[in-house]
Amino acid sequence: VSMAQPGPPQLDTSLANIIVVDGLPKIPASKFDKLNAAVQRIFAPYGNIIELILCQNEQKDTTGFAFVEYSTVQEAAAALKDRNGFAMDAKHTLVVTLMSEFDKFVNTPDELPPPTAAPAADTENLQAWLLNPDCDDQYVVQAAGRTTVFWNKKKDATVAIERQKWTDTHIQWSPRGSYLATFHREGIALWGGPNFSRKGRFSHPFVRLIDFSPCERYLLTWSKEAGEKAKDQSIIVWDIKTGRECRGFSFNETSAVPTAAPGSKEVASSAVAVWPAFKWSPDDKYFARLGDDQISVYETPSMGLLNKKSIKVKGVKDLAWSPTDNILAYWTPEEGERPAKVVIMSIPDRTELTVKNLYNVKECKMYWQDKGDYLCVSVERVAKKSKDAGKTTFTNFEIFHIREKLIPCDVLEFKEKVDAFNWEPHGNKFSILHGEPTKNVSFYQLQSNGVNLLKKFEKLTATGVHWSPRGQFCVAAAPGAGSLTFIDAGDMTQLKTAEHPALTDVDWDPTGRYVVTYVPGRKSSEDAGYYVHSFQGDLLQRHAVQGLECFAWRPRPPTLLTNSAIDRVRKNLKQYQSEFEAYDRLYTMRASSELIEKRRKLKAEWASVLAKTADRAKKLAALRPALSSTQVDENIDVLVKEETQILDKLDV
Repeated sequence: VSMAQPGPPQLDTSLANIIVVDGLPKIPASKFDKLNAAVQRIFAPYGNIIELILCQNEQKDTTGFAFVEYSTVQEAAAALKDRNGFAMDAKHTLVVTLMSEFDKFVNTPDELPPPTAAPAADTENLQAWLLNPDCDDQYVVQAAGRTTVFWNKKKDATVAIERQKWTDTHIQWSPRGSYLATFHREGIALWGGPNFSRKGRFSHPFVRLIDFSPCERYLLTWSKEAGEKAKDQSIIVWDIKTGRECRGFSFNETSAVPTAAPGSKEVASSAVAVWPAFKWSPDDKYFARLGDDQISVYETPSMGLLNKKSIKVKGVKDLAWSPTDNILAYWTPEEGERPAKVVIMSIPDRTELTVKNLYNVKECKMYWQDKGDYLCVSVERVAKKSKDAGKTTFTNFEIFHIREKLIPCDVLEFKEKVDAFNWEPHGNKFSILHGEPTKNVSFYQLQSNGVNLLKKFEKLTATGVHWSPRGQFCVAAAPGAGSLTFIDAGDMTQLKTAEHPALTDVDWDPTGRYVVTYVPGRKSSEDAGYYVHSFQGDLLQRHAVQGLECFAWRPRPPTLLTNSAIDRVRKNLKQYQSEFEAYDRLYTMRASSELIEKRRKLKAEWASVLAKTADRAKKLAALRPALSSTQVDENIDVLVKEETQILDKLDV
């Protein structure tokens, strides 16, 4: 038996295990050993370095590039992936390429042929729902394994799209309404466009919570199980447009264990902790989180630590970004003789714009006004003698005027128990829910002479105040008790009271025209469902939904109108009133015509069924004598005629 002889060994000439590093510092020969050691440290973690060559000129000065040879192709590929674009310092960023690709770059012709224009892709409009001719808004309802997106009308709702088993657990809108996120065992899917086609998939097994950046450029996902397998895979930052994984972070669950549903800010913890773990600046340029005695601010798109170091703040408890500017506010508690502090800092220069010392502090909460004009810090204080006992005696509201020179601060003191503070959107008013056991709601306004009380509504059944996103109107609600009080904060009048038994949540639509109260529940719950009210408190719709799991209005993006344009529309609103009233009448007539036409079709269908039944009865009557000696009921024709006459008399 003849056996084939092996051929001579083939020489590997691909050089794929060698990388070329450019962008290194150009240094004299006296510093060669130092640079050589630094390059070794940078590339050693990826495998066995056979040879490192730092290129030098005739004077033995380095020329800014080097060759690194690894034992395997895989090691070289790993170094290329991680170190291409690596910043050695502020002036030197590395450019890494494979030696096997070097010839391709060297032989690139000086004159390149003109590129061929690719046909433009027809991308879907992610804001197509805003083009609705009636300016209707959408909301999503999740119940009993079915997810439905509705168009909201004044008196009813129509289905925009409905899918079974669209999500495994939860659903969540993006902050500008461009995407609907669904949760799956494998990760997150984003849907958008006129037909809710899939716009992205993000693989993060057993994901529990997500958070979008304000401008919808980035997505954060959290998975406890993934974090247990890989240290830096508990939280992942994704680029939404490209689907690229930007960076992973670990999550210290000893200080905060997220257990709430998506969209919620409640997190189980023995310490002060909330989800999201990171907080975004309003323009998506920065995101920050608290650490042990420090605030870590990261910048996009590099996802690196801003200025390569955290902000050292001993004992820092909480932070909050301005909704409109790259301004960060945080507070620190008292320690020994050191007072508590509220600090307002600009980013990225880390300049402290103002610092306020506070004494006898038990707890602080920060509330930014939505335009970023004001910051209110609610300070729970304790009397000095009772500090050890921890008894709260009063609450101060420190209100900072961010736009004014030197950022002055107004102080409002409350001796009663305070349950909630809420800013009026787009305005300078705010509400405070206070009192015990009966609850009162007080409305204040910031004016040139300080903080002025506008009105106090006493003895309300309420646990929270929910402002319209457009301001002026609000609802004082008591989940559980089911009590609703509608208030016009423009002229400080109580519009109407209403009830929704067992209600748990209150949600305004983004235009401020409608407010929904709803009760989630299991399939057996009789109370599960939602009510739709007008902003004045009129009940417009009732929907019983068994197994209701989630209700959420679709958010709208910020308006493109300037403040002057908005003021002009408000000033001339009466000019449009006749147009609105005419449209309402037309809509009512159209709805009535549709209802009448629907009833006529139903009557015609019933008459057709009745005629077929009468014809069949006559045929059976003709056959019956031959089958039985029983006489046919001769009154059948009379009965059919009587039923027809009754139907003709019905008012349709």
